[in-house]
Order: sequence, then structure tokens, then C-alpha cells
Amino acid sequence: MKFFKSGWFKFIIIVVVIILIATIFYFKKDQGTTHRTAVVSKEDIESYVEGSGAIKPGESRKIYAKVSSEIKEVLHEEGDFVNEGEVIAKLDSSSFSSTVDSQRIAIEQATLSYNNIKKQIDDLVIKANASGYVSGLTISEGSYVTNTMQICDITENGVFEITLPFIYSSANMVQVGSVATVYLNQSFTNLEGTVTKVSQMRELGNNGGQVVDVTIKVTTSGYSLAGFSARAEALVNGTRQTSSENGTFVAVSSNVVRAKSMGTVESVNVYDGKYVNAGDIIAVLSNEDLKTNLENAELTLKNLKSQMNSVNDQLDNYTIKTPISGTITVQSLKVGDMVAAGTVISTISNKDVFEFDIPIDELDIAKLNYDQEVKVSIDALEETEKNPIPGKIVKMPLEGTTVAGVTEYYVTIQMSGDERIRISMNASAKITTSSKKDVLVIPIDAIVRENGDTYVDVLLDDGIIERRSVELGDRNISYVEIKGGVNEGDRVIIPEISNGLF
Repeated sequence: MKFFKSGWFKFIIIVVVIILIATIFYFKKDQGTTHRTAVVSKEDIESYVEGSGAIKPGESRKIYAKVSSEIKEVLHEEGDFVNEGEVIAKLDSSSFSSTVDSQRIAIEQATLSYNNIKKQIDDLVIKANASGYVSGLTISEGSYVTNTMQICDITENGVFEITLPFIYSSANMVQVGSVATVYLNQSFTNLEGTVTKVSQMRELGNNGGQVVDVTIKVTTSGYSLAGFSARAEALVNGTRQTSSENGTFVAVSSNVVRAKSMGTVESVNVYDGKYVNAGDIIAVLSNEDLKTNLENAELTLKNLKSQMNSVNDQLDNYTIKTPISGTITVQSLKVGDMVAAGTVISTISNKDVFEFDIPIDELDIAKLNYDQEVKVSIDALEETEKNPIPGKIVKMPLEGTTVAGVTEYYVTIQMSGDERIRISMNASAKITTSSKKDVLVIPIDAIVRENGDTYVDVLLDDGIIERRSVELGDRNISYVEIKGGVNEGDRVIIPEISNGLF
């Protein structure tokens, strides 16, 4: 017991500790000469960038209610495919119907007014209503014409009638269609005519006897008999009966031309005795007030139609239509629900094409191009790891997003639709930026950068470490191409702690 308490024991303990420390230090120092190395070799290297993002439809539109109303009818449910312009729901528009009806009535009234004024303007041109000779012209240039005022007569060529009294006892036996001879008092000329009417009403003649009016039609070769006085004989049972008094010829087809509008006579194109065809212009009137009224009516009608377009647009707001073709991916409507203006009614997504955005470092963005091929894998679909879905770059923004001094550009990747894919799944994209065959490569962790120089430490056969500057080429996440500074077969040291070059 005294030995353990003596100074010799303590001395021995101290010596042993010193020897242990020296031994540990020796072996540790000896271990420092062992390095993790890699051999410079020729390999194929493919450079690429990667990124991931949430899948979204290539085209998606939210449909908002534009008016507040009650849902009257739901025509499609979530999951249904709908075509562009197809109605998916209807809102109750009954409260708006009276506005539509009032506007429609206003347009109808304005249209009638416009057409009426336009007709009055058209009627300022007075036209012949039949073919024949003009007589009794009542207007001249500068005179004022009122509506329905008689302008002239137009008498058809060569057809005249004369009505004569015959003694009742004989006239009662005169037949319509029988031949009559007419004697003109002025020229002592006789003409042949045909009985067209026999009155059944008896009257007292000038001599006090009972008479009946008989109408006889005479056709001339073109000259007028209007106003000529005559008497006639009709053949009754083989005997001739003479009219008891004279009569006066009138034109059978005399058409009165009347003004259908009012205005000042601007020009007269006919004169008494002139022959005209139906539709020929008799005269032209002017009326500045009608022109002004037409312009006002046209403006009123145009304004009302514009208002109607606005009303129809508002009415259309009660019919919910899809703006694009696609699948209804979000909808929770049911009949009777009240919706406020601005409420999302449905979300329509075109699932023929999917997209997702991936962040690309500013050092890599210049390596990418529009329509560049992309390999897409989806986390939820394990089979896409071995068999990636083909995609392409469709959008590359000109402006990036900088956070903590690092700038990234969100590139849009597009791929075709697939029934296995669902919106919001996470997708990864691998974009090859270059591919080289049989080039010198080393692990990317072997690269060291200090003071702006890039180099590697080469372990020689005699254990000496030689630092060499290297020129780098393409790289990927694991390897980097060496364009100069080392040779195939050289062993490069991989530092225990990377300096964060890549």
C-alpha cells in the first residue's frame, strides 16, 4: 500500500501516459499520409440540369359569376368534359326579364317610327300608279303639297263608259253583254258599244216617266271620249230601244294620283295629256324637316340597339358557359344555391397538355433553348423513373428571381396529357445541355479553387503530391471534364471536405 502512495508510482504513471500520447500521435501522423484518390480516365459525359415542380394543366380557366342570383339549373358536374361555349349552369334571370322586354319594345317602337319617316321621304317622289294619260294636274314647281292631296288623274288609253236612262218597260229587257250603238252629239258619229250594267232601281225621268240607267262601254283606237255627250240605242228582242236622255262619257280606268307625303314641289316631270307608264315619276317634293327627323330617328334607334346589346350581354351573364374546352376539375354547384358576383363557379382545365415550372440557375439558363427536349419523371409514378415521359421547354422568362444573391429563372416544361397524371403531382425534369464521348473526366469533388485558380492535387508514384492547374470543360452532378493539366491514368486526391466549388 505504501508503494502506491510513493513518488515512484506517480512517476511511473506519468511516463506511461506520455508513452500513450506519443503512440497515438505517431499513428495519427502515419494515417495522414493516406489519401482518398480517383484515377483520371476517359469516359462519356453528359451534362444536364435538373429541377422539379408541381404539375398544372397547360390551360386552365376559372369561371366567375358576373351577377348575383340563384342557381336555376346545373348541366354538368365535376369531372365532365365540356366543349368551348357549352353551357354548364344557368342562373335565375326572371328579375331581369322585364328590362329585356322594355328594351325590346322600345326598339320596336323606334323602328316603326324610323320606317314611317323613311317611307314619308320615299313618298316625296310621286310616281304614276298606272299607265295612261295624265289629266287634271294640280301642282307646279314651288307649290306646297299636303298629304292625300290629289295630284292628277291617269286615264287608261281608249276605254270609256257612258250611263244613259232607258224607259223602264224596255230597259227591263236589256241584257248585260248585248250590243248598243252610241251616237256622239258633237260629231254625229256613231260607235258600237257593249252593255256592262243594267240598274235595278227605277227613277223618274225628265219627262216624268220611269227610267232605268244602262251603262255602255266603248273602246276607241286611242283617242279620248271623256266629256263627250251622246245617246244610244240597245237591241231588245229584235227591236231597237233608244235612251230617253243624253249622257256624258267618262274614262273607265281613271286612277287618281294622290300625295302620300307633304312638302314643296321641287320638280314636275309631266303635263296634262302626257302618256306615262306605271312607276314613272310625276313630281319630286322636298322636305328638310323629314330629313332631320330621319337622322334623329336613326340616332335614337342606334342608341337603343346599343343599349340592347348591353342588356343582352347582361342577360348572357345568367348563362354560365365554358370559355375553353376541357375537363371540369373544380365545381360544387347545386340547384337553389345563391351565388354572389365574383364567386368562382367552376374551374375548367385542358388536360391534353400539362406543364410545370422548374428553377434554373443563372449559370445554366444560357445553355437552354425553346423546344429543347426534356425527360420528365413523376414521383407518384415509379415507372417514369426508368421510362421518362418526353417533354419540352415552352417558356423561358427574360427576368429571374434573386434571393440571397442567387438568381434563378423559372422555366416552363410542357408534356402531353396522360390519364395517369393528376394536377399538383410533383414532377422532375432532366435537361441535357451537352453530351461528349471519350473525354478525360475526374470526380467533381477533386476540384479545388483557391485565390481564383482551379487546380487538382496529383498523387505521384513516390508519394509526392503535385499541384496542377487544370482547364475545366462540361460537367454534371458527379463528374467534370478536364481539358488540360492531367493525363489519363493520373491519380488525383479527393479532399476530405469539399470547398463548395460546385
